[in-house]
Amino acid sequence: MHGRNLMFSPKEVTEIAKLDGERAKLIDFDPDHLNKLPVRDIDALFIRENSATLMKRLPKGLTFTGTYDDQIFAMFGLVPYWKGCYECWLIPASDLDTHKMKMHRTSLRFFEYTAKILRANRYQCYVYSSNYPAIRWIEMMLFQREGLMKKFGPNQEDFLLYARYF
Repeated sequence: MHGRNLMFSPKEVTEIAKLDGERAKLIDFDPDHLNKLPVRDIDALFIRENSATLMKRLPKGLTFTGTYDDQIFAMFGLVPYWKGCYECWLIPASDLDTHKMKMHRTSLRFFEYTAKILRANRYQCYVYSSNYPAIRWIEMMLFQREGLMKKFGPNQEDFLLYARYF
């Protein structure tokens, strides 16, 4: 895509995120990481009901697991729609608060860097309308709310559509 393979290495993303590469680093996402991650109750239902479908959609080279002292603190990545448009996703650990600032800085740098390299014009994501910490976080990532998606979730929950433009 635009002269570049549609992949990023964990080492490359670790460097652009300015993580130390020793204690704090990114590794390739593996579906088994979901089984090792203690998740928040609000995320557990979605993951349990959709993990098989989710795993089929996640491309290697655009999906990563964040670790600190070999403990997973988040999984995240991009799913391409078409040229210039990507879906973003994040599954945080239940104890992400201990790594909140690290995840915040990593995410901002990840969005900026990947959007530049991929020549993206839009990143979008869906946030459960009752997940207030996730809503605050995505807005801190400079995403704008575009609308309410009624009965969108696995149990017909409402979700919010957010997008960031580059």
